[in-house]
Amino acid sequence: MIWLNPQTVTLGSTTLDEVSSVSIDENASRLVVEHQDDGPHVVFVDAPERKIVVKIRRRIVTDEVLAIDLGDSLALTLRTADAGGDGSSGIEVTATVVITDLAYDLSRKSGAELVITAIAVSSDGATDPVTVQVDP
Repeated sequence: MIWLNPQTVTLGSTTLDEVSSVSIDENASRLVVEHQDDGPHVVFVDAPERKIVVKIRRRIVTDEVLAIDLGDSLALTLRTADAGGDGSSGIEVTATVVITDLAYDLSRKSGAELVITAIAVSSDGATDPVTVQVDP
């Protein structure tokens, strides 16, 4: 999932401005792959362990000291407006995340960007750690 130019993004009590995108990628941490004696091709695949990685990209327009650190467990909230822009509906995404990487990217083309990487944490291991509500 990806959201471009979300309306608001907060991590804990910090509201992040100038966010250009938020992406959520799901990866298999462990795969079960089985073959049979009948041929070389896979007959069964399962992903019993999964990891959801959240990346927040934001433009840096002034000097700053961000009150977010590696290992912080924070509530992420992302809100978007509808495509029509009238603000009558949108999407709200929530998750508890742990910050795993804070990296600055400098280029002539895009200027300065901060990329915040985090892993979403499930409350019980079975529940999807990311909640997406349409028109909350």
